[in-house]
Amino acid sequence: CVWWLWIGIKSYTRPDVIRWSKTMFGASLIVILIFSLMISIDSFLP
Repeated sequence: CVWWLWIGIKSYTRPDVIRWSKTMFGASLIVILIFSLMISIDSFLP
């Protein structure tokens, strides 16, 4: 937990924080897309 907090603070003070946040946003978006796809496939199956 402290490790992730340290990474967050270190990346927040760095200039590539926008790229890092974009990567995290893209990854979470892909996960949400996969979950919605799995739910739709599960609803299509009898």
